Amino acid sequence: SWIYYLMVTNFGNPAAVTATPWTVEVAGVVQSLVGAIVQSFNACRVWRLTKKIIWPSLAWSGSAVRVIFNVFTAYVIAHTNNVIIFSQEYTWVIVVPMALALLVDILNLATLTWYLSRMQSELDQWVFHG
Repeated sequence: SWIYYLMVTNFGNPAAVTATPWTVEVAGVVQSLVGAIVQSFNACRVWRLTKKIIWPSLAWSGSAVRVIFNVFTAYVIAHTNNVIIFSQEYTWVIVVPMALALLVDILNLATLTWYLSRMQSELDQWVFHG
């Protein structure tokens, strides 16, 4: 909807580029909530597979912090109300949630891959040498 806002509603108005509509603020929060749900689902899979709580708790904590950062980002965007000022002064607020999402995804991927490959090798050993 921001593209429509810029290209149709405010066509020819360069000052409109700096103003942020409410949909930009909400989109980041919704995206982080959906991402946290998916990451939490994968962390539950890790927990059921490994029977250890340490790896899923790290993933859940990272996802929760990411959501908190994105809510803070929406708050700052709403009060700054200028995309250019926000992107210059608050770059870390954008980078930290993306880095957390990446770290949680890598954690889930690594633990699932490790334990599934280990289980597969144990199964192969049991079937072929049993």
